[in-house]
Amino acid sequence: MSTREGRGSSNQRDVLTIVVLAIVLIALVAIVYLVWRANQRPAPVRVAAEQGMLFAGEPRATDGEALTLLVNVGYEVGYSERRKDPRWVGYHFAHVEHPVDLKRPAVPFATDTRTRAQVRTQDYNRTGYDRGHMAPSNGMGLHFGEEGMMGTFIMSNICPQRHALNAGPWERLENLEDKAYPDDFGDVWILDGPIFGDGDERLSDGVEVPRAFYKVIVENHTGVPEVLAVIMPQTAGPRDRPGGFVTTLRAVEGQSGLEFFPKLERAAKERLEDEKPSGEWRGLE
Repeated sequence: MSTREGRGSSNQRDVLTIVVLAIVLIALVAIVYLVWRANQRPAPVRVAAEQGMLFAGEPRATDGEALTLLVNVGYEVGYSERRKDPRWVGYHFAHVEHPVDLKRPAVPFATDTRTRAQVRTQDYNRTGYDRGHMAPSNGMGLHFGEEGMMGTFIMSNICPQRHALNAGPWERLENLEDKAYPDDFGDVWILDGPIFGDGDERLSDGVEVPRAFYKVIVENHTGVPEVLAVIMPQTAGPRDRPGGFVTTLRAVEGQSGLEFFPKLERAAKERLEDEKPSGEWRGLE
C-alpha cells in the first residue's frame, strides 16, 4: 500500500470517529433535555388557565389576606388558613351533549393535607351546620366524571351552611348552573364562596361560620359577557327561590372582600359591576 493510500484510510477513520462521537453527543444532550422537561411541573395558575376554570383571572383579596391556591380536578380554590374556609372557589361548566348523572358516593369527607388548617369532618359534628359544598359534587360529576365528583369531598371545598339554605335556594341554583345554563349559553364560569361578618361564630376547631354566601355566574356566548350575581344569607328558607337574592357584582365584591375578573378591561369590568341579569337567565323565580 502506498503512503497516500494509508493516509487516506486514516483520514476516513478519523472522520468516521468524529461523526460517531458527534451523534453520541447529540443523543446524550437530547436525553438530558427530555429528562429535564419530564421533571418540569407547570405552576398551579398555569394549570388552571389551561383547563379554563376561571374567567378573566383569579379573584384577589382586597383585605390583604394571602390565600392558599389549591388546584383540583375541575375546580380551583383560594383558601383562607386564618378562617379555615375557602374564600373563593372557581369552575367552568360547558354544554354536555349526553349527560350522565352519577350517584352521590357514600364516602367520608377528607382533610386537605395541603392546608395548614387541617380541618376535619368531625369538626362539623353536632354543630347544626351542613358540610356545604362550594364546588358542587353533582355538577362536578356531570362535567368531570367520578374523579371530579370524588374530589369535591375534601374539607378545603366546604363551609358551614344551614341545611335550609344548602338544600333550598343554594341547591336550586346549583341545578341551574350545571345543566340549564350550559345548555342555554354553551359555557358558564362560576365563582362562589362565603361572606363573613364582624364577630362571626366559630366551630370548636376554629372554622369560621359565614353570615352569607355569594355566587357569581358569567356567560359570554355573544362575546359580551353577562353576569348573574346572588348573595344568600344563612337565614334563607327552604322554599326561597334564587331570584329573591339577585344583586350586583359590585355588592358581592364589597361584601366578600374580593376583586373579581382582574384581567377584564376596565370598561367591561365597570359595566359588569352594576349590571342586573337579563331575562335569559331562566329558573330564578
